[in-house]
Amino acid sequence: MVDYARFHDLDPATRFEKNVMQDRLSPSRVEHPLLVGAAIRLGIRIGQESVKLHRGEIGQDEYRARTGTHVGAAGGTLFGTAVGAWLGGRIPGIGRIVGAFVGGLLGDVGGEQVGHWGSIAACRILKRPQKSERKTHPRAPRNLAPRKRSL
Repeated sequence: MVDYARFHDLDPATRFEKNVMQDRLSPSRVEHPLLVGAAIRLGIRIGQESVKLHRGEIGQDEYRARTGTHVGAAGGTLFGTAVGAWLGGRIPGIGRIVGAFVGGLLGDVGGEQVGHWGSIAACRILKRPQKSERKTHPRAPRNLAPRKRSL
């Protein structure tokens, strides 16, 4: 912990280093209402999709796509809100509020799309074909042993 009585007596470089190191992962940043709300929303939505998967209403591939959509929407909303508030700060008055609102909406829509298509692409890349689906290479050596004929 920083002693604030002596903190202001330090030179600016040391004060900056101590301030940055202290606020890097402070509980006030981790427990921000937007982060807590997004985490709860994400947990509820993924839980609902897990129940649907368990009941057999959706398949594994659809579960992955829907989960990717929810993760992308949560991340996009937070990113869009932050960028919108930053850009809206250039407009005097209620620019930050309007910018955060519009940025959150656009981030939610964009994050859904990125998460959905990203999860589908990741499934295609990481999915290995089953043994019955594997095809041999066209130039692979064939079994050249003579076939047994039955009489």
